[in-house]
Amino acid sequence: MEKRFKEDKYEASTTWKKKLSNLSTISAIYVKNNNEREICPVHLENECGISAYCLVSALATQSEFSTDLVILENNGVLPECVIEIAKRYSNIFRIEEKSIRLEPNINICEDHISYKGCQNRKSCCDVHICKNYVLGECREEHCVWGHRWDTNHNISVLKKFCMNGLPCDVLQKVFKGKIISAVDGCINVCDKYNTKGCDSKHCTSLHVCLSYLISTMQASLSFCLHPCPRNHNILLPSCISVLARCGISTNESIKDIVCEIFESNRVLAALISNTQSESENLSLHKTYNRSDSVEKEDDSLICRMSKENERIVAQERSNPESHVTSSTTLWSHYLKGNVPIAEICYESVENICELEDNGCPRLHAVSHFHWQVSGPDGIWLNLRSNQVNCLERAYCNPGKNCILLPCLDPSSLDFSCKTLFTLMGRESWCSDFSSMTLCSKSGNYLWVRRICTQKLENVTVKASKFMWYFLDHNNTWIEYGKADSSHSVNLAVTISSDEIETAYIDDPKGVVHFTNSQFNYELNFLLMVQINKISGKIRQVVRRPQPHLQDDGLDDLPQTWNVMLPKQRVQRVILNATSAEYHAVLNLMKNFIFNSVSIERIQNPYSWRAFHNKVKEMTLLYESEMAVDIRYLFHGTSYDAVQNICEENFDWRLHGTVHGLAFGQGTYFTPSAKLASGYAKPDIQGYRYLFVARVAVGTKVLGNSNMRKPPINPLTQKPYDCTVNNVFNPSIFV
Repeated sequence: MEKRFKEDKYEASTTWKKKLSNLSTISAIYVKNNNEREICPVHLENECGISAYCLVSALATQSEFSTDLVILENNGVLPECVIEIAKRYSNIFRIEEKSIRLEPNINICEDHISYKGCQNRKSCCDVHICKNYVLGECREEHCVWGHRWDTNHNISVLKKFCMNGLPCDVLQKVFKGKIISAVDGCINVCDKYNTKGCDSKHCTSLHVCLSYLISTMQASLSFCLHPCPRNHNILLPSCISVLARCGISTNESIKDIVCEIFESNRVLAALISNTQSESENLSLHKTYNRSDSVEKEDDSLICRMSKENERIVAQERSNPESHVTSSTTLWSHYLKGNVPIAEICYESVENICELEDNGCPRLHAVSHFHWQVSGPDGIWLNLRSNQVNCLERAYCNPGKNCILLPCLDPSSLDFSCKTLFTLMGRESWCSDFSSMTLCSKSGNYLWVRRICTQKLENVTVKASKFMWYFLDHNNTWIEYGKADSSHSVNLAVTISSDEIETAYIDDPKGVVHFTNSQFNYELNFLLMVQINKISGKIRQVVRRPQPHLQDDGLDDLPQTWNVMLPKQRVQRVILNATSAEYHAVLNLMKNFIFNSVSIERIQNPYSWRAFHNKVKEMTLLYESEMAVDIRYLFHGTSYDAVQNICEENFDWRLHGTVHGLAFGQGTYFTPSAKLASGYAKPDIQGYRYLFVARVAVGTKVLGNSNMRKPPINPLTQKPYDCTVNNVFNPSIFV
């Protein structure tokens, strides 16, 4: 047998090329010479003249990366020789009943695509590449997880499996198949998404409310507490992508799609059978994935809702402030904005919110207003800052009922905000404030809403103050209580805009009656019209926010500041020990035992505006508000430097340093009040002085004592914004 093979080797190869051209690569296995390659175990040919390297290259050209052994034998290739190689390198090939398959035991490193990254790069045997790129879903030009197969690490790993010579498209197909096969036709409902919230960009499980899926299967049962913050739309692009990978068609009814999801996962199927035996009101107790055992479902998946739980749920539904549905505080620069209370947290704008760590029920923002958009799924998404300012400026003008929004630029969106682009696309959207909708040129409609700061006693926020206007006979919008465009003072009504607003808050569907010197009027809140009860004349009415935007589109100074003289550069205001602002600062120092003598607010309009201008500049540079990374940090100093810092802001060149520059030249900050106090030199009375400041951290790099300025960031070609002592968990910022 061996002698016949060697004599007929070239002839068999030629015959195979003629008979089966798509297997010509395998033919090359028998005519290559050992001297043409470096001597490597996977390159060494067996006595039949076959090497693992060439077998990989050959199988990579075949559909499904496999070929039938019978076909090989019919074309002059001895199956015994191929099987010998496959058994020797079982970590690369798999012998099936009548075929051989390329199935390397190599995957995409899960640690690499985690937050901390792979900590064992030298010993890691998996490739370091973006999983979404392999799936064809990542288009980020500078993706931090990487889109290159030819990095030093990937080449060294691929070489162990004879794959370093394969084309990029073949490698992508191999690893894409491994990702999909890992799902194995079974739809997993993301456990983390249904509990704490999943923000992984590489999650291959379904991000949908499990309670909703169960309710869809069992229409008589309802598990969801409304409003539910999780996704109830399985036809979102992210869900369609997961379903498609598992071979589930979305061109079916919702019920049929959900049925297929449960049929593909035996744990979910068992859950439904358990649910059918429960006829009383049930509450979801825990979420699950495919790795959970069916045997544990009876005591871990569902628990019965007691009468006390029913009472608590009813109370929470009637009083949304008593229940926070998510432990994560949502910010206006995040993608999703479904907050339990559709208001902006006043403390998040002006001070520090004490509820931020535990989950504030209101939206956190840098301004007292924000705009959100929603599609058919009812999930509110935060619009981008340029769209928000465009809508706000128009909405404050009673004469404008529509405005054309700036189009979204996908290259300027964070990866996490791609859903917003999927919803709105590159289309031009025009607002309609009367119906609070957005309409595209192609005729698509979206809901839009404005949220503003919560109302507080003795606090006036311009963005939360509403004015009432009517359209007079000259088509001019006139504020209630003022003369019309013809300056007829006798026609001015006796009711003010503030009085109408008070009545509207009490009863948004009610009616208000008022008069002027000649007529009696009725204002119908439901129809938003004013009716002259004598003449029957009907006029349009609108309710709009008080104009409050400056020319730059930002609020000028915090409204909590004390009044300052026009030429006053700085004012130090001692905070009342009972004020929320005072306790917010103490909360930042909660892990530091100290005796606070006083806390002062530093009012410096020049530093305030410089800070916000810098934040605006960084937002444009990084095309993301989240990347600016604003934090509250401490700085310890001496008494002599306090007033200079209040007047001139932080500048290490002016205020000097006596503690060295271990991580580079600059002003040192830390999130630890205890650490900062160690750098605060006591005065003659033993008092130490700490500053707590809002710091735009931006991009970080590991610093050292030789750095005069941060190095160049290869992604922006500009210097990093700060140096730190630890990139992943910094305790010092310079």
